[in-house]
Amino acid sequence: MNNVVLDFYTKCRKVNVASKLFETMTDSRNIVSWTTMIAGYMQNSCDTDAMVLFAEMTRSGWAADDSLSMGGGRTIDGFVLFPVTDNGM
Repeated sequence: MNNVVLDFYTKCRKVNVASKLFETMTDSRNIVSWTTMIAGYMQNSCDTDAMVLFAEMTRSGWAADDSLSMGGGRTIDGFVLFPVTDNGM
């Protein structure tokens, strides 16, 4: 149920409220929770927050899936992985 509420708040441009709810979900977070919050940040042009949360998600042991692609070349994994390529580009 919390995931639906997260999605609702981000679609209503209430990202701060969604973020506070997400922070209270420490025991009930799943991949849907993580990707909903990250996508919500991206939809509201909070790209830095999305990247920070993506890094936290991967450090917590969760793996990204295709749901983090926003279309038009905006993918959170592309932003995060690009700087760590072998050739530095």
